[in-house]
Amino acid sequence: MGSEASEQKQNPLSEQRYFPRWNVNNRVIYRSKTAPDHQFRHGHTKNISCAGACLYLKDFLSLQQKIMLNIHLSPSANIDLRATVVWQKAEDMSYLTGVAFHDTSDETQQQILEHAFEFDRSKLLDHWYKGWDGGTT
Repeated sequence: MGSEASEQKQNPLSEQRYFPRWNVNNRVIYRSKTAPDHQFRHGHTKNISCAGACLYLKDFLSLQQKIMLNIHLSPSANIDLRATVVWQKAEDMSYLTGVAFHDTSDETQQQILEHAFEFDRSKLLDHWYKGWDGGTT
């Protein structure tokens, strides 16, 4: 699995996203909306935001493929999401897969945010208030 520093070199805009990503290792259950068998598959998150996630999956998925996800935010909370594969690359024994969420309710986005805020409050605040000195203009 790659390091966070090497990812930032490959994608220098990664920290300029409006929604920051939180590095978490959460269980994911997914299925393709177009797969003939409609079987559920398993993976886990590398990171997540309110708008998308980076996942470790065992299956190759084509770009723009629509998938249904169930992400376990904690032992007592999980969310259902619709997503589109936006990129994928082979890594070790799995595929590192970037997905963008769509048709995500405000309630679901709030759940992700609440979980992330509890997980890493300082990172969230630093991201949103970056460059702000607290003074008035």
